[in-house]
Amino acid sequence: MTNDGKEYYYYPLVRKIYKDHMQRREAGTGLASLLPGARTSVYYTFSEKSSDYPEEKIQLIKYWYKNNSGYPIMLPYSYQVSWQKVYQYPKKSGIYYGSFPYTKKLVKEPRITKFVDLTPDRLYFKADIGFQDSTSLYITGLPDANPEGHTYIQKIDTESGKIIWTYTPKVIITLLKVICTVILEELFLAITIDRGLPVPIGSLL
Repeated sequence: MTNDGKEYYYYPLVRKIYKDHMQRREAGTGLASLLPGARTSVYYTFSEKSSDYPEEKIQLIKYWYKNNSGYPIMLPYSYQVSWQKVYQYPKKSGIYYGSFPYTKKLVKEPRITKFVDLTPDRLYFKADIGFQDSTSLYITGLPDANPEGHTYIQKIDTESGKIIWTYTPKVIITLLKVICTVILEELFLAITIDRGLPVPIGSLL
């Protein structure tokens, strides 16, 4: 932020300043802004439910994205990764009626040069990316469609899509521990007051 209250986006590695999000987005999307020597990085995301193709299931997508080192990177939002009909409308101005040809696409961003369904045989419920880097991928989700199910954490092999390990936090045990702790604290507080002893400040919060 400058002294006059204006905010800018500064990228120190390339010494570039963008005055607003629009400029930053233009530098981080499309093919026109790619520079010679642009690199390709691998990322992961979950697709969203499609309104155009409701039969398509949620997929764990591995994709290859071209970007300029040090410049803005605009990865697609989750709602931008969804199977959709991309219509080929006439380029001339005017009013047109009737049906138009379309193609089925998962992503529109041309910087995504390739993508694969990393786990084609799996079904996902309330799934999310927990953490990802160049060699590791951790996801979370529910085991089935029951919204009251216990959330799992899984480490996924980034090449094969196989589950390396799964951990499901013991939610019930955790809740029991919390309940037992509260009961013990209340019992301690009652005994303390009954004996006329000073009450710890933390017990009154």
